[in-house]
Amino acid sequence: MTPEFIPAGFIELHFMPPEVIEALSITVRFLMLHTGTSHSAAPSKATMSYNGVGLTEKTTIMFRNPIPLVIGIFTLACSGETSDDTGTPETGPSASTEYYEVTGDGLWQGQHSYETHMAGLRALQPESSTIFEQFIGLGEEAGEAYEGTADVDLETHTFTFAYTDGSYEGTGILYGEAWDWHAWESETFGSDGTRVVSEDTKDENGIIAYKTGYDAEGQEQWTLQEVLTPITEAEWLALQEGIE
Repeated sequence: MTPEFIPAGFIELHFMPPEVIEALSITVRFLMLHTGTSHSAAPSKATMSYNGVGLTEKTTIMFRNPIPLVIGIFTLACSGETSDDTGTPETGPSASTEYYEVTGDGLWQGQHSYETHMAGLRALQPESSTIFEQFIGLGEEAGEAYEGTADVDLETHTFTFAYTDGSYEGTGILYGEAWDWHAWESETFGSDGTRVVSEDTKDENGIIAYKTGYDAEGQEQWTLQEVLTPITEAEWLALQEGIE
């Protein structure tokens, strides 16, 4: 954007950002007095005429030095063209879905061992700052399903969690880089007075979760170690074949 210098002492500036208003033209004419170069010279006039939608009035501005106004017009013109600048605006992480095959070994009341087998899904949604989790029972647990949503507070690195059916809700803390956390701890409380404490770690091999459940009296009732192995969406769907 280069101004034209006209012999009669005018500076004429044209810029037409078509992405803002079609056929918009702004012409600025400065009458420069040749009475000296001092900034305290008598004020001169600048008449700015706007031709475009909703911009038909003329405005007269009094000023002592035309240079700052020229710079201001250049700045204004450039600011209207940022959408065409090279490069893309900074964006946050994209939403993603993780699929897992979940296996677990537990101990009930300290003496009865048991196993779990589930298909797991975790949907990370940065735009809403939430994590949706769903676990579907397989084998002897077929037909059982658990799902809930964690609302993440990125400033405090904490979250609140609630099962969709309202049976459990709680809070937790996250460790690591946002949306790529390597560990988290949580404590959830059941509507029946029970409580579950969980410690989870995550790496490229998946997630390992250590859970301890307590009854309404606060006595330890069960322990469970779960291993969440990453799988593809197709494999996740295949695990659920035959489940009614």
